[in-house]
Amino acid sequence: MKQSNKGEWLNKFIAWVYGRPGKTLKLVAVTGANASEVVALSAEVLKADGKPTAYLAAHDFEISGQKQHDEKPLKPSRGLYQRFLQAAKRAGAEYVVIELAPEAVARNFLGDERFAVTIVTDNSKVDKLLEATAVPVLNKDLELPERPNMISFGRHRNADARIDRVTPFKKGTEIQAMAQGRRTELASFLTTDSAPMSIAAALALGLGVGINLEKIADGIANLDS
Repeated sequence: MKQSNKGEWLNKFIAWVYGRPGKTLKLVAVTGANASEVVALSAEVLKADGKPTAYLAAHDFEISGQKQHDEKPLKPSRGLYQRFLQAAKRAGAEYVVIELAPEAVARNFLGDERFAVTIVTDNSKVDKLLEATAVPVLNKDLELPERPNMISFGRHRNADARIDRVTPFKKGTEIQAMAQGRRTELASFLTTDSAPMSIAAALALGLGVGINLEKIADGIANLDS
């Protein structure tokens, strides 16, 4: 059996074992640099709009408001993702935000799952993942090819979620952004160099699923440092 065919068979079998939980969930994939930051911010934005949300990142996960942190990164596998989706579904989640490591994308660990949103923070080659996505959220600064329903973020003048100004603080980061023809202030406890772009990506996610700017700002502010 060819390796690609074997992987497809494993995806279908493992999804069947766990009851194909992804079919009734709204999945948000995040891949690329600083994906864990974007996962956590995106989950907070969705929760601020009242959407029951679970998330799985490299070192953290949350289901039903219960968070767990592990110093050792989780090892991605088909079984890990399907177990998490099953647990999230049983807990009543509507949205599940998942960090997809490069290995998981390359080996298509989520098989034929469909994604409500996929956020790509860098120029990773994820064409197959984006083809299975309703709303791609991409970094406009990288001048990637346009895609249907695409929402963009970055400092580029034509970005849908555009960073106009960054103000770093000792205990957080604030950006002034332009979105939907309005200037908005977004503040987070994040202090990393990547914080402005992560905030902009979460803003773009909110725009992509129809959340208003006030609730997006609330969600971004809710993330603990």
